[in-house]
Amino acid sequence: MAIDPALNRALEAAFTRPMPKSAPAQMRYLVRQHKGSTKAVAQLLGVSQRTVERYVRD
Repeated sequence: MAIDPALNRALEAAFTRPMPKSAPAQMRYLVRQHKGSTKAVAQLLGVSQRTVERYVRD
C-alpha cells in the first residue's frame, strides 16, 4: 500500500510536533489533529475511511 508516503507527507506538512514512529501511531496522531475526523484524514491520504479506522483501532 502507498499509505506510508502519504502519511509522511501529511505529517511533515501540517504539524510541528515530532512525528510518531509507527504507522498506527501516525494515523492516530493525524485523526487527533483533525478533531477526530477519520473522513478528513482519509481524504488527505487518498484512502478509504475504513482503512483509517482500521489503523486507529489497532
